[in-house]
Amino acid sequence: MNQHTTLVTGATQGLGLGIALDLAARGRTVLLHGRDRTRLDAVAAQVRAAAPEATVRTYLADLADLDQVHALAARIRESEPRLDALVNNAVVGGGPDPRVRRF
Repeated sequence: MNQHTTLVTGATQGLGLGIALDLAARGRTVLLHGRDRTRLDAVAAQVRAAAPEATVRTYLADLADLDQVHALAARIRESEPRLDALVNNAVVGGGPDPRVRRF
């Protein structure tokens, strides 16, 4: 088994979920990130069912909150023996730029 470890942010839907499923199918260690515990646990179960040989762990954090970002990084550093790749897929915000005002 390949011990390659990848963190996929925004792994609970869309592209992040697809990437997580692909990495797991290759037997990789996949660290799933999400901001909703229920969705994160459901996706982890889906990935494990699709690729039982993969190692899957979850990390909960809202990346719009810098304190949670720092806490996430600390948890990963403490818990994971290695991190080979980051798929930075999480989306924060999505509304208009707050620095732009219309006159």
